[in-house]
Amino acid sequence: MAAATPPEMSTVAAAVTDCEELMKAFLVASGIIFGLIVIAHIARMTVETHLARDPWFLLLTLVAAGLSGWAWVLVLRSRRT
Repeated sequence: MAAATPPEMSTVAAAVTDCEELMKAFLVASGIIFGLIVIAHIARMTVETHLARDPWFLLLTLVAAGLSGWAWVLVLRSRRT
């Protein structure tokens, strides 16, 4: 049996670049989606004022805001490297 030849470095580098681009796309999509959830929650709280006092609704809004912010921080960090 012949030994398997290692992949060329350009092939590995291209695969890593593709993976990084997919991760950036995922982070941007996540940031947008969670940001839209936050906007929808805030809009709903202005219409239905009782939701502004609901601890679970506020918690979910803060969690969505945190996840959106975290996604955008990671997108910005990935641009620097």
